[in-house]
Amino acid sequence: MTEAIPRCRSCGARLPSGTPEDLCPLCVPDDVAEIPVRVLGDCDLHEEIGRGSMGIVWRGLQRGLDRPVAVKTLPGGDMATEEARARFRTEAQATARLNHPNIVSVYEVGETEGMPYFVMELVDGRPLSTVISERPVKMQQAAKWGREAALAMQHAHDHGVLHRDLKPSNILIEFMSNRLRVTDFGLAKMTGNSPSATMAGQTAGSPA
Repeated sequence: MTEAIPRCRSCGARLPSGTPEDLCPLCVPDDVAEIPVRVLGDCDLHEEIGRGSMGIVWRGLQRGLDRPVAVKTLPGGDMATEEARARFRTEAQATARLNHPNIVSVYEVGETEGMPYFVMELVDGRPLSTVISERPVKMQQAAKWGREAALAMQHAHDHGVLHRDLKPSNILIEFMSNRLRVTDFGLAKMTGNSPSATMAGQTAGSPA
C-alpha cells in the first residue's frame, strides 16, 4: 500500500521532510514561538509582505549571499493547478529575461518539495497606488514616473515580454531614491515561440 503523503491542513501543500507540525512552513502563524524560522531553499522567510491571486511575497534573507530578498511562492504548492504553475513559471522566466533599473530583478528560481518559488530583489518602498491615494502628485513628478515606466516597458518589449497588467498597485516607489520600479509579471506573455499561459478567448488582468 502506498504511504499517504503528509499535507498542510491549511493550504494542502506537501509537508517538507521532518516538519513537526501539520502546517507547512509558509502557513505557520507568526506568533507560534516554538516554530523555527520558515526556510525555503537557501532563504529564511521572515514575514509576508504581499498577497494576490498569483502568489504570496515574503521578506526574507538569502543565507548564501547574506542579503535581504523578496521570495514569491505559489499558493498551494504541488496542489496548485497546472495552469497556475505555468503562469508562475512564465512570470519567473519573463522577469529573469530583464535587466533594467526600473524593473525588479529576479535572482533565482527553484522548487523545494513541491513548492515553486523565485527569489527577487527586495525593494524598500511602497506601491504607487498607496502613494497617489495619500496626496496629489506634482506634474513634474508624475512625468518623471511616467517616463520611467515607459522606459521599463520598452525594455521589456525589446526582450520579448509583455506585462499585460501594468497598474499603480504593480509599481513600487523606492523610499530613498523616489525611483519607480515595475513588478508583478504574473500575467506576462513572452513573444516569439514561447507558449502562452492564456488560451485564445480568455480575459486576464484587472479589466477582466
